[in-house]
Amino acid sequence: MENLLLDERTGNCVHVDFDMLFDKGASLKVPEQVPFRLTQNVIDAFGVCGYEGVFRKCCELTLKILRSNEDTLTSVMETFLHDPLLQWKPEKKARSESNNQGWSDSARAKAREYLSVMVRKLQGQTSKDGPPLSVDGAVLDLIERATSDDNLALMFHGWAPFL
Repeated sequence: MENLLLDERTGNCVHVDFDMLFDKGASLKVPEQVPFRLTQNVIDAFGVCGYEGVFRKCCELTLKILRSNEDTLTSVMETFLHDPLLQWKPEKKARSESNNQGWSDSARAKAREYLSVMVRKLQGQTSKDGPPLSVDGAVLDLIERATSDDNLALMFHGWAPFL
């Protein structure tokens, strides 16, 4: 629960683990196997319909809105090419070798790579050579991967899903 902010008056929930943006979880020592953690405990909290009710509809609506605003979203995300996140900045000794903006060309390339992955996902491409999925298909794919027992079983045991 340390990555969630809960409003005590309304019950609204906001995820705050910004350190895991851009599929960073896939590069961890024990890589994340799911796009997000949709465990049985979370599904039970959704009520009788589970993820087939309000959750799925909200996911589909959110993805439709994101896709219809792809240009705006991409423009906002492109700011990372000019002001990259802290983990993309070079080590102190490499800064002297980096360009005058204080970060290296490899950091810029990494930012471009992350941006292209984000755009590809936004367009519904789950693989580089596969056809793009519809909104409904993309949401179904995400939910199936997030609830897969095989994927969840490979997760880092330290996140304590059994609690």
